[in-house]
Amino acid sequence: MLILHEDRKKNHKRVITSSIYMAYTISKFTGGILSDRVCANNMFSFGLLGVGLLVLAFTFCTLWNLMALLWFVQGLFQGLGWPACGKLLKKWFPPSHIGLYWSILSSSVNIASGIGPLVASMLASVYGWRIATRTSALLAVAMSFLLFIFLKESPVDVGLTAFSQDAKKKESVPVKNIVQTPFLWVMFSYNLLNVFMSHAFSDWGQLYLIHELNYPPTTGGAVVSTFQLGAVIGSVFAGYFTDKQVAKEGVLMIGSARFPYLLVTLVALVSSMHCFNTLVSSESSLVFIFFLNFIMGFCAFGIQCINGVLVIEHTTPEMSGTAHAFASLGGGVGAVLAGYPLSIIAKHYNWYTSLLIVEATVIIHCVVMVTTWNISTEIGKKRGKIE
Repeated sequence: MLILHEDRKKNHKRVITSSIYMAYTISKFTGGILSDRVCANNMFSFGLLGVGLLVLAFTFCTLWNLMALLWFVQGLFQGLGWPACGKLLKKWFPPSHIGLYWSILSSSVNIASGIGPLVASMLASVYGWRIATRTSALLAVAMSFLLFIFLKESPVDVGLTAFSQDAKKKESVPVKNIVQTPFLWVMFSYNLLNVFMSHAFSDWGQLYLIHELNYPPTTGGAVVSTFQLGAVIGSVFAGYFTDKQVAKEGVLMIGSARFPYLLVTLVALVSSMHCFNTLVSSESSLVFIFFLNFIMGFCAFGIQCINGVLVIEHTTPEMSGTAHAFASLGGGVGAVLAGYPLSIIAKHYNWYTSLLIVEATVIIHCVVMVTTWNISTEIGKKRGKIE
């Protein structure tokens, strides 16, 4: 809304928008480690309160450098949210249900990203962007107080039974043990490869259609929408289906009951990407293009959902935030590589070459997964089978 309603230099806009991504990456990592040392419910409420107050202050600013600073600090507070949510899910739900609830939580981000700008734009067109943004900021502040009062960290806090012996013992594992676990770095590589693909295609796939195949911008926008629709459905389905497998087999020490679905989804992702790169032309049916993008979104974000679940599922509740923080760094690296570096390749060659590189990373992901199929999936400590 700021970009649409404020007459500012493009460089200023880039600084303001880029500042939050930098801050969020830093905060998500540190927040994951912090969530193992403080109450996750309080951390979530505090983060949301900070976001609301800083966004509110942002709407009263006119100096672009101060706006960039406030947006950066707001990103630091925003990064506290996801680690706290993951921590709460680990403590509140059993292994046979955590995949579904994790996927619903992940999908809420896609839904908010689709509905939020629409509602905000409607308010901004009537009242201006500052009033529209203040409204969302005040809602965040109000919600933070409600969450502080009613959100509890674990079932034990309200007199219920914990879902695992780890939760009852509140066993802490040294960070050294966490980072020395091979499976953690396997998940780091999974996240790097998958996030690279999903960001690259959602960001650059439409440009390939518009600039090299001469489709109108409206088609490019529709491609992004179908990709995101597939992402929402794919995340929920992946969580639900793999939960059924975990309910049958339990959380295993070697491999995972979620691995077969992950591999099948990777093969489907490679196939759909290859079809897009080789079969789509300027004369292709829009239905065919939308179908391929839906499948790619379905697969890519289903994989991303499972990757997140695998890390917290194979870590004790008291150290799940730290493990997820390190594994998620791979996703941060993948997102960075999918941005400027990939655009440089497109500039020197073309977007088709860039998309072929993206397809190759998915193939590499398949190879890495097959070679690590029977890896020990315990993170930080030895675990048996949890029914």
